[in-house]
Amino acid sequence: MASQNSTGRPQKGSSSSNQATIKSYASRTLTIIQDQNTKNLPTLILKLQERASSGGNNLMNRIRGKNSKSEMSDEELEQYIADNLENFKHELLENTQNFQQMILSARPNPEMKKQNPEDYQIQSENYRELLKLGTAIAKRMRESLNDILTQYQQYIEKIWIAICQKQDIEAIRRQFNEAMDQNMDKYWKPVFDSADHLIEDMNQKDTSNNAQ
Repeated sequence: MASQNSTGRPQKGSSSSNQATIKSYASRTLTIIQDQNTKNLPTLILKLQERASSGGNNLMNRIRGKNSKSEMSDEELEQYIADNLENFKHELLENTQNFQQMILSARPNPEMKKQNPEDYQIQSENYRELLKLGTAIAKRMRESLNDILTQYQQYIEKIWIAICQKQDIEAIRRQFNEAMDQNMDKYWKPVFDSADHLIEDMNQKDTSNNAQ
C-alpha cells in the first residue's frame, strides 16, 4: 500500500513498489483459490459423500436452480453450498476492491504542486498511466472472478456426480486446478505484461529526470 505523508493523504510510491504491489493481487487471488480447494472443499466433499450415502438424489437439480421435492437434509446441504460459494465470491470480490483502492491511493498529493511543480507533474503523469492500467486490470479481475465462480460451481456438480458414481475425485480436482491456471494465463498474464512495460517506462522517465 502507498505510504502516508504528514497530511494523512497517501503518496505515490516508487515504480518498482507499484509493480510489486500490483502483482501481489494476482498472487492473492491464487491463494484464495488454493485455500478454497485445500481447506473449505474437503468439508464440502465430506458432506456430499454423507448425503450420497443416505440416498440423496435431488441435490443436482437444486444446485442448478430446478424445482424438486427434497428432504430437509437436501435443503441444509443446498444452503451450505450456497454459503460456500458466497464466501468464495466475497473473498475474490474483496481482493478486487482492495486493488482498486490501492490504485486510487497512489494519487499524488495536490500540496506538492506548490512545493515542487516539476515532481508533481511527473507523478501526475505516472498516476494517469497507472490509473489506465489499474482500470484494465480491474476489468480483467472481474472477468476472471466470473469465470472462476462458474468453473467452481461446475466443479461442485462434477464432484457430486463422481461421488454418486464412485469415480475418482482427485482427477476432477486436477482438472479444476488446470482450469484455474488457464484462467490466470488468459485474464492476468496479458495485463501484467503491460504492467512490466509501463513500470519500465516510468523507471526510465525517473532516471532521465534525476539525471537532469
